Parts: sequence; structure tokens; C-alpha cells
Amino acid sequence: MKKIFKLCVLMLSLVVGSTAARADAVLDWNAIAVNTAVANKQNPFAQARYAAIVQLAVFEAVNSITHKYQPYLGTITAPHGTSPDAAAIEAAYQVLSTYFPASQPTLYADWMNSMQSIPDGSAKTDGIATGDAAAAAMIALRANDGSSPPQFYTPGPSVLGAWQATPSCPVVNGVAVGTAFQWQYVTPFGISSASNFLLDPPPALTSDRYARPAHPLAGEGRRNCRPRGLWDRDWRDLNTRRGWLELPPYIAAIDTGRCSLRCRRDLRASKTGPCRMWG
Repeated sequence: MKKIFKLCVLMLSLVVGSTAARADAVLDWNAIAVNTAVANKQNPFAQARYAAIVQLAVFEAVNSITHKYQPYLGTITAPHGTSPDAAAIEAAYQVLSTYFPASQPTLYADWMNSMQSIPDGSAKTDGIATGDAAAAAMIALRANDGSSPPQFYTPGPSVLGAWQATPSCPVVNGVAVGTAFQWQYVTPFGISSASNFLLDPPPALTSDRYARPAHPLAGEGRRNCRPRGLWDRDWRDLNTRRGWLELPPYIAAIDTGRCSLRCRRDLRASKTGPCRMWG
């Protein structure tokens, strides 16, 4: 519970508390980022990557104006009096336009709608320049982060303990494969390496440690098993809609007293899907 609460506080500070820009500008473009990724049929892993780049560009742009927090990049500068709103909007717009050129008309319309509320002048102009610089810096930083080209996991013989493809998995060269295998090599955003957080190997299939939890779960796959219900619906929504990327607006809209409860509900489906393979 404490860990989930800390996650809520971190997400809240990143999305709204870490900027002097209006919460509406930041949250509006968070929603635009999610909608754009979904419209371009990005899987949940790619959605998370694009959302992180957008929000870090926004943070870096605004923080270069307010100087409230330790910067992520530390290379962006802004003149005194620069508009945080203009910087936030422009940073998000440029990142999304770069990664999703097919959505450019829609993104430009959103940009015009957001910018029209900011008075013309040097503050706005400087904000746009600052947002451009932050977006370009974040895009350059993540240019070779291991997220591409796509790699696939080809399953071996069908033996106990070995992962096997399911009917929903894509077929490559006539073989059903696991996707996102390259994600194990993606450079982390907030830690130097994932190596310190790797799990221990699973217990041996012949061990009591494996058998004890395995037997009660065996019935889950039987044809006459009860409908799985809520968890399956949560996973389906996470995989096919927007998943946890909708969490920041929830956090921003609720008081901290209810934060841990809301986060627990929204994070409960954070589990690997059947065709997502990264290690």
C-alpha cells in the first residue's frame, strides 16, 4: 500500500505538481497523447514509451522556466518571462507530430485550440521556442533506445515450463511468435539499468515450491471452469484501449487521501499478456 501511494505522489508531481503551467494545458495534452497513440494502433508498451517522452519533454520545457525541480536533461534554457503554458503545449505537440505524422492535421487543430488562449507576445514566442528545444532534445535522447526494430520470440518444443504461442499471437514466417522481445533492451527512463530489479528464476517444475501454487490454479484452464470475469476484462481493456496511461488524470482529479485506493484499482491489471515477451 505504501509503495502504491508513493507511486501516486510521483505521478501526481510529474503530471501536474511539477509545473507552473495550468493543469489544463498539461492534462489536455496528456489526453491528446493517449488518443494519438491509440489512433495509430500502438501497443501498450509503445504507448508507455511515447507518453513518457511527451511528459518528460513537457516537464523539461516548463522546469527550465520555473527552476523548481532537478531537470531531467539540464540542457534547456528559457528567457525570463517565458510562458509555461506555451512551452508545455509546444513540447507535447512537437513530440507527437514527429512520431505520428499521419495525425498532423488533428494535432495542429489541437495546437491552435490550445494556443489561442495565450496572448501573443514575446512570452508566447519564447515558450514555443523552449518547447521546441525540449521536444528535440528528448527525441534525440531516445533515438536509439532499443525500442526498435521489432524482435520476436520463436517458441521451442512444446515442453513443460516453456512458453508457447497462443492463437492471438502474430505469425512470422509461418510460425506464431511472441512480440516485443526487444523490450528487454529498451533504455529505462528513470533508472540507470533494469539489471538490479530482475526476478529470480522460477522454481523447478519438480519442486514442492512450484507444485503448491500450481495445483489450485490448474482448474482455471478447464473447459467447465467458472467465467474469469473481472481480471480478464481489466487485462483486455489494458491491452486494447488506453490502459494505465489514463491514470495521471485520475490522480490529478482526486485528493491524496483516496490516492492509494484509486491507484490500487487502476494498477491491478499490470501483468504481462500472453504474447508480450521481453525476457
